[in-house]
Amino acid sequence: MQRVCTHGRLSTRLYFLLLGISMIVIIIYSSLLVETIIEQIMNPTLQKYYQLQEQYLLTLRCPCTCSQLAIPYDGFVRIEVEYHQICSNEFVQPWWYQSVSFGCHLDVVLNFIVSASSYFQTLV
Repeated sequence: MQRVCTHGRLSTRLYFLLLGISMIVIIIYSSLLVETIIEQIMNPTLQKYYQLQEQYLLTLRCPCTCSQLAIPYDGFVRIEVEYHQICSNEFVQPWWYQSVSFGCHLDVVLNFIVSASSYFQTLV
């Protein structure tokens, strides 16, 4: 009977020793385990982005999709065409200078070239 009690004590001590070691291993493993949490923040302000960049420098990602790599220009740029007064004048339109036709005679064409400067002085 003495032998059975000694054997039971040894097995109980071994049980508690292994239980303690396994608890220590589990505690160390769980403390070293890194939990990854993915949080998506839509349209952060510039200040919020810089704050996140400081905190999560190595893991911060911007999930830009291929369809939206940049802001569309019409969101902040407005283009309105305004021509110079000479460029918008009637005297530079094709219908006007095509209507000033003197025929195919060379001397008439040469006369127009000589007198053309007075026509185009009206543009200035």
